[in-house]
Amino acid sequence: IRRRLQSLQPLQPDVVISVHPAMNFTPLKKTIHISKHQDKHIPFFTVVADLGSAHRMWFSKHVDKLYVASERLRVSVSVSVSPPGSKAR
Repeated sequence: IRRRLQSLQPLQPDVVISVHPAMNFTPLKKTIHISKHQDKHIPFFTVVADLGSAHRMWFSKHVDKLYVASERLRVSVSVSVSPPGSKAR
């Protein structure tokens, strides 16, 4: 993971998309670090493909957008992670 994260900065990404809960927290932290270093905001999106429920590792208040695969999960996330109607789509 460390080598992959180190390779992120030279790529100068316009956006980072996480599609796995184990690859959410650390890449988000690195993206925030790169954003500050480059003085440019790099959006971080999380895509949750689980339909009925999802592990808490998927969710962070610091992502720019959170995409979920079902209305049931969107409602659950809105109640537990962020203010209603904010980031979960």
